This record gives sequence, structure tokens and C-alpha cells, in this order.
Amino acid sequence: MHENLLLPGPERDSMYAAHPVVCNAVQIATAPVIEAERAVRAAVLHRDPGTYFLGEPRMGKTTTIEMIESVMPQTFPGVPVFDLIAKTHQHQNEKIFYGDLLTDLDQTPGPNVKMAERRNQLLNHVIANCRTVLSDRAILFVDEGQNWGECEYEWMRDLTNDWRKRDVVCVTIVFAHPNLENNVKVRFVRRNRSDLTGRYLISRHTFRGLSNLAELRDSFEAYDNPKRHQFPHGSGICYSRFFFPKAFDGGWRLRDEAEVAWSLFSAYSKPAERSCASIGMQWVSAAVRNFIFAANDPIQPDARGRLWTEAIRAAVYDAMS
Repeated sequence: MHENLLLPGPERDSMYAAHPVVCNAVQIATAPVIEAERAVRAAVLHRDPGTYFLGEPRMGKTTTIEMIESVMPQTFPGVPVFDLIAKTHQHQNEKIFYGDLLTDLDQTPGPNVKMAERRNQLLNHVIANCRTVLSDRAILFVDEGQNWGECEYEWMRDLTNDWRKRDVVCVTIVFAHPNLENNVKVRFVRRNRSDLTGRYLISRHTFRGLSNLAELRDSFEAYDNPKRHQFPHGSGICYSRFFFPKAFDGGWRLRDEAEVAWSLFSAYSKPAERSCASIGMQWVSAAVRNFIFAANDPIQPDARGRLWTEAIRAAVYDAMS
């Protein structure tokens, strides 16, 4: 039945519009993602404070949080998982801060709810989630951690202290731009704020991009393997075959394109003075999507170099420094 999706028609058109590649929603467990998940798992297992990840833009930090968060229920059954986005405001205060956190937890407060009420609502929401499942732990992911300053981390510290008083240990994992270390942590150290560095910024991890041809080839292979990714769910149709059924059935695989793509990523890295040892997954996904949209089925071998050149250029990899 699902084979009909490989033939032109309204059913395929509907699935095409909803495909993760088309919707820019591909999530691949690359080597950097697996490394990050292992580090998070260890931090949660041992309830270690101060785990944080630094990554340049377009490395895929937000997507990685989503992927790690999705496997936490299997890794730590019954442990509630929350995620927040650290926001910056021209005039930050506690009321705004707690409002931001509540909104991220789908608990948006009314505009007239006072600061103390917002704080209590936040405290009680996390505690209630933990007690419902009889958990003495909660996992909290903070994205864009460089946006918070001393006040925000103080307020977060006080929240976690109050949760601990109620027998809930909140393991906080921060993902951020390197400015978290260059600016925020530097200020903490200068001001002797070991109470904040010790709580949030002890164990530093670098969230990197793909670092070699083998890792790029593995990420491409994820498009070829229905056990890793298929669409629609249960169809057995991998991403590569969905878009190029003739080429795929004839033996072509996206993983075979990795060498050409890697050589072009390397070529574009040099004039931009960027290391090809860390290609962000957002660039890779964009390049693959551009290639898929531009190539014909079956793929013409003599067009591969041109297609990948245009695909990587359209991903603005050569323009980013």
C-alpha cells in the first residue's frame, strides 16, 4: 500500500508537503548528538551540577536538546523533563523572568499575576509533576544560556534550592553560545560568584559539528536506512527512496554523495577561514535539502558536482564566518 506514495498523485503530494525534509524537521543522531546524550545521561544519573555545552551557531544545539529530551523517558523512566529558552530583555526583572519560564512550561500566567504568585506557580508546577510520578528528580534543559546574567542565574539557583527543600533535585543542563563562557562565566569568576559557577558552569562540554568524512557519510546514511528514518511512519520508505525512488531502486544511495559533499564543504571552509573539522548539522541538513530539491530522479552522475556546489552555496555555508 505504501508503495503508492512513490508514484505521482494526490497521496504522494500530501505526504511530500508533510515530509520532515521538506519541513526542515530532520533529526539525525549524529556522533556529536550521541556524545552529548551520553554526557547528559551521566550528569542526570549522578545528579551532577554544572553541566553545560558550548556550541557555535548552526551546530544544531536546539535540535539536540529536543532529541535528547525525547529519549530521557526511556533512559530515566518516571523522571519529569522540562526545557526552557533563556531570554534577554532590555529591562529584566523577576516578574518577567518567572513569566518566561512559566510560558515555556505551558503555564502562561495572567498579566496581573504578581511576581511572588508566578514564582509559587512555577515551584508548585515542577513539584506536582515530580510527585505525580513519585520522582525525587527533575531534568531541566536551558537553551541559549548565554542570554542570562547574574540575576537570572541567581533566581534560578534560588528556585532549585527551594525544590531541593521539597525533596526534588533539579539537574540543570545548559546549552549556549561560547559567549556564556567568554562573558557570563568570566564575570562570575571576577565577582567570586562560585555559588553560580559551581551550580551551573563546572563541567564544560563542546558541542561540535561533524568532524570528518566518516561522520558526514554516517549522517547521509541515515537518509538511506528506514530503520533510522522513514516517512510516513510504518511505511518502510526511507528518506532517500521517497524523493528518488528510481535512483534508489537502481542502487543509488545518498551516502555515496558524502565524498563529493565533504570536498566542497572543505573548499568553502578555507576562504571563510573556518575549520572543516566542525560542520554544523544545520548546514548539512540545508545542503541535503537543497540537493534533493534540485536533483532529478534518476540522478545524473555528471551533474553531482554542480548540484552539490549549488546546494552548499544555497545553504550560505560559504558566507558564514
